[in-house]
Amino acid sequence: MAPSSPIRAGFAVLALVTLGAGCGHSSRHASSQPALTQAGTPPSAPGRTTPRHPGQRGAVPKSAGIAIHVPRHWAVSRKAISPRTWPRPLAVAASFPIHHLGANAACSKEVLSSIPPHGSFILVSEYTKPRPPGYPPLTPFGTRGDLARLNIRPSEVECWEGLGGTAHFMDHGRAFFVEVLLGKRVTPAERRRALASLATFRVTRR
Repeated sequence: MAPSSPIRAGFAVLALVTLGAGCGHSSRHASSQPALTQAGTPPSAPGRTTPRHPGQRGAVPKSAGIAIHVPRHWAVSRKAISPRTWPRPLAVAASFPIHHLGANAACSKEVLSSIPPHGSFILVSEYTKPRPPGYPPLTPFGTRGDLARLNIRPSEVECWEGLGGTAHFMDHGRAFFVEVLLGKRVTPAERRRALASLATFRVTRR
């Protein structure tokens, strides 16, 4: 659980390693609720990687079987997560430095206290199997919708008064939780950039 420095570099594919932690229950649409879905984005195809684009960066190993693009100036952390909570974070990325999330990745005190006015934070977690002891069974989730149109509004995430949004969904037999937190002065362009990055999420392996 020692802090690690964020990994900075160009913009490329995040093939995300399952590290373990995250809450996923911090949203007002917690895991007892169906997935937030929107029409338009079909489930991603396993085995197909998201194409690289100029200004994108590779950040983590491919062992988790997912991929996502983030802006080159963003920080991506592989070791900022506690391995003791569930669902397990696969991707942690932000437009500001991330050093440690703690046991509750979806409501990290460090993240909440350090989001700058124009900051963006993305978390992608997976409800891995088997379910850890002490957690209730999940309500069945819907299929993935268009993450670029994720419902973003104030206090959508109960621990954050600013703009945020979450979704729970199934993609190729895997159950995911995603969260976006935005700074209190984020511009429409910054908001679109964060959601566009989230929307590049793809499952590359079942």
